[in-house]
Amino acid sequence: MSKTGRRAQMAFLTMSGWFFILCGLAKCGAILGHAKLLRTVDPVVGHLSVRALLIIAAILELGVGVFCLSHRSMRARCGALMWLSSILLMYRFGRWYLDVNQPCPCLGNIWEWLKIDSAVADKPLGILVLIVWLLSTYHLALAMKTQPRVCAHLSANL
Repeated sequence: MSKTGRRAQMAFLTMSGWFFILCGLAKCGAILGHAKLLRTVDPVVGHLSVRALLIIAAILELGVGVFCLSHRSMRARCGALMWLSSILLMYRFGRWYLDVNQPCPCLGNIWEWLKIDSAVADKPLGILVLIVWLLSTYHLALAMKTQPRVCAHLSANL
C-alpha cells in the first residue's frame, strides 16, 4: 500500500474512533436524562427499554472507539469497526422493516438540547454509519490482503 493510502487508512480509523467515542459519550449524557423516551420499550429489540439499549450501545461504541485509537493491528481495528457498524445498520434495518415512524433514539434526547429536529439529524447519522461500514469493509479487505495471517504462518511451520 502506498504512503498516501496508509495515511488515508489511518485518518479513517482515527476519525471513526473519535466518531464512536463522541457518540458513546452523547449516549452517556442522554442516559442520565429524564426524557419519557428513555422509559419506553424499544420497538426493534422488544424487551429492553431505550435506556438499557443506549447503555449497551454506549459501552460498545466507547469500547470500539478506544480500541480503534489504541490498537496496532489494522485488521483488528477495521474488523471492530465493521462489526459495530454492522450491528447499527441491522438495528436501523429493523426499524425500517417494522415501519417505525419515529427517528432513531440512538442519541437519546441530545437533539432537543441542541435545538435540532431529530428527524432531520437521523438520516445523516444513518448515512455516516453506512459509510463507516463500507470503508471499514474495504480497509479490512486491504488489510487481509497485505497482512499475513498468524494462523497461516504457524501452519506453514508445522
